[in-house]
Amino acid sequence: MNAIQLYVHNFNSLGILWDAIICLRRILVWSTDTCTNVRTLTGHRRGIACLQYRDRLVVSGSSDNTIRIWDIETGVCFRVLEGHEELVRCIRFDSKRIVSGAYDGLVLSKLPLYYLLLQHILYSVLDIFM
Repeated sequence: MNAIQLYVHNFNSLGILWDAIICLRRILVWSTDTCTNVRTLTGHRRGIACLQYRDRLVVSGSSDNTIRIWDIETGVCFRVLEGHEELVRCIRFDSKRIVSGAYDGLVLSKLPLYYLLLQHILYSVLDIFM
């Protein structure tokens, strides 16, 4: 089990738990204060191989060859990105774009991240990256 500490805007401490070894297809958002699962992010059809978080965003890559962009506070997956033909092994994003690498040998640079976020007006891009 992999655990990553995450602090969100309201300063409540949350942890993101994910497990690639036994091929779970979900991301568990865990309260480190109460030791309870507060949210489960589901949508990948196969195991999650990598993820990165920043503020309200979690970006995950999977052996279903997709990348998903999640709102950690609502649990909504608001974008599914395709393009890899094999397991997505690494993900990195910043305020400008998402870059992914996969076992198909491709390194893909996705649309500018602000463009992806603006298509689904969940919150201001400035709220995310400031």
